[in-house]
Amino acid sequence: MNKDVRFTIFEKPLEPRERLSSDDPKYLEALKQHDETVEGVRKKIVESPRELFSHLLGALVTQPDTFASIAPKSVRRYGYVAKHFLAALSGREKSASPYVPLEQYCLDDTFSSNRTIYFRLFNVDPDDFMDSIFRELLEDYIDRLQNSIALVCHMVYRGLPLYVDEGSGNFRELESNDETLVFIKGMGKYFYPPDDCTAAPEWLLGLYLKPGDVDLYHLIYSQQDPPSPDEEKILMKAYQTGLGRTSGAGSEEKSSLKEKSDELFSMDDYADVRNDLLGQLNYLVDNVLKIPAEIFKDHGTSAFTMQLSQAAKDLPEAQDGAMYEKASKSFELLCASVPNVPRGALEALSMSYSALTLDYDNSMNTDKLLSRLSMLMAIATGVGKIFGMLPNASVVDVRSESERRAMLSRAGRLGAEKKNEGTATLKAWALSMASGLRGADRDIARKLILELPAELADKSKNPERLIYEALLKQRRK
Repeated sequence: MNKDVRFTIFEKPLEPRERLSSDDPKYLEALKQHDETVEGVRKKIVESPRELFSHLLGALVTQPDTFASIAPKSVRRYGYVAKHFLAALSGREKSASPYVPLEQYCLDDTFSSNRTIYFRLFNVDPDDFMDSIFRELLEDYIDRLQNSIALVCHMVYRGLPLYVDEGSGNFRELESNDETLVFIKGMGKYFYPPDDCTAAPEWLLGLYLKPGDVDLYHLIYSQQDPPSPDEEKILMKAYQTGLGRTSGAGSEEKSSLKEKSDELFSMDDYADVRNDLLGQLNYLVDNVLKIPAEIFKDHGTSAFTMQLSQAAKDLPEAQDGAMYEKASKSFELLCASVPNVPRGALEALSMSYSALTLDYDNSMNTDKLLSRLSMLMAIATGVGKIFGMLPNASVVDVRSESERRAMLSRAGRLGAEKKNEGTATLKAWALSMASGLRGADRDIARKLILELPAELADKSKNPERLIYEALLKQRRK
């Protein structure tokens, strides 16, 4: 979240309120001042939401005593989340350290993805004014933080390493029998969120993770549907292999792995995984690194050729040297085309892309298939390293959000039908209004959000996204 965030305010006339009948001048004057204050704040929310909310959040964080009488519930419940909401709203930069506090990772996941903040002004209660403002603004983020913590616990259950800072820049990975790690894995196994996030859970503090490990996690577990128990075991083993860990597995375990591979992975499955990785590399080249197409076509495999020429011991020395020199010049041209990208990232990209584009045998037996699967794991690790070396810390693998959505979808599956009942009217209205409009679905959704009736605004906490998805689904029919 940063200065580019948009605030969208939904409002409608307030419902008439019953008030105590009195002729007491002091009561009437106090009532008048209260109504004027409420109306003034409402007007300010509509005209300058960022300015007002930043001011209120700052006061709640730095001057809680000021709100002790006018918003006592907010002081107790929202102080922690308000502090980090304000930091995100101010455009807090992510740390470039190879180790990130676990608490900070969860907070970044909670606040960094929003580009539009919807505030339903009609939910603000004039008789409980400040508390209801903070509740409408912040309550949803407590839920999101709980889900973020639950998600990272599930990642730890699946093998994501955690570390503790021992000082002097030294970090130690938690042992498998560490009590805190066992507790986190227990929560993660069942995707169980913490009961309360009015403050950071005590067990969350003092722990760290590595963004590179997270990138690799999303590459390994990049699938829309939850895996079966057998698939889960294979993926967990693949993740540990990608982290560079070796197990003391005996022949019995290796034999079992072959049987699982025969059962779970066919040549078609291998091709699907290979093509998926190739798609991620193409996404990197075109949308993240923005390497010109002609440059990458001519020089994309240069680092691989350099390594190949060094390994070609049987070639005549002059020919070997000429091959290396040509490949080296080609790699320099690749680096020059994107000077802000680290050379190490381009080298990893070239090696991964070259390995994937090599021809492969359609009649592979189990041993060859296992070997190729190991190669894919290594390539997935290479792609994760590329993301980790990029200077822009905000770059996130496109698969990470689909992984998050899949996990949250599974956690909320039981309430999906009831939720859909409340959004059906909003979708029907959007499809009806969009029938005469032209343009991209997202542009149409942004136009419709400006015309959204107040009675439909509370059907979803993100109506623009709901409208966009309804339009997209309609177009695909």
